[in-house]
Amino acid sequence: MLTAVTATATLCCAIAPAKANDNEAGRVQLAQALKKTVLVFPFDVSSTVSSKEDIRQVLTDSAASRLMASGQYSVVQFHKTLPTVARLHLDLQLSDSDISEPYAEDNVKGAKVTKAAGYDYAFLGSVDDYQWNDGTKTVDLVVSGRILDTKTNKMVGTPVTLKASSTSGGNGKEPARAMEAARNAGSALMTKLVPISGGGGVPAPAEKPKVASAPKKKKNNDVLWGLLAVGLGLGIGLASSGGHHGGSSGSDNPPPPP
Repeated sequence: MLTAVTATATLCCAIAPAKANDNEAGRVQLAQALKKTVLVFPFDVSSTVSSKEDIRQVLTDSAASRLMASGQYSVVQFHKTLPTVARLHLDLQLSDSDISEPYAEDNVKGAKVTKAAGYDYAFLGSVDDYQWNDGTKTVDLVVSGRILDTKTNKMVGTPVTLKASSTSGGNGKEPARAMEAARNAGSALMTKLVPISGGGGVPAPAEKPKVASAPKKKKNNDVLWGLLAVGLGLGIGLASSGGHHGGSSGSDNPPPPP
């Protein structure tokens, strides 16, 4: 009988954490489901650009990371082999042209692919200009980016175009300076396109409530003991004084006449 009760208690203890974990997982999935989904297309980069694929990857990763860090979106990076895209392509709902670069020349292709694949928003970006200055050992990039709402075919916020550069001078090689310029461009572009308030979207830790310290009683006790000692001293002094005067008064007076 004892063994059966122990086994039942053990089973209950095992089920409780499992239910708690399931509830936590459910809350996470619900939070993710409530976020808008965004399909991030690779940046369009001209084939004449040095380190084309590396620049594209740096910029695309910057866009995906910033969108994710904002906490507003569930982010998926586009690729031809993405299951939903591959299936649509196989079913001839998307053409070869639809799933091939360039993606950001207009909004038509991005909107079509994103909507067909079931996502809410499309991110489209491009490198509009690339310059290598051999004298200053500097790479200058002009980049553009925008977020498109596929339900309304309208922009979310304002499209951003800006110029970013690498450091200059020294013995810097073009590929390394191109990567530096791409990182600077990606960061500056996405900071303007997807502003994050409150220190990158991370809430500040709550302040610990201040606990009031217990009142100090030692000082009050000292005062009470002092007053008590004074009172006792006065009482003893008065008693002594009264006894002394009573005895002396009898000896100082002359004896009565016979």
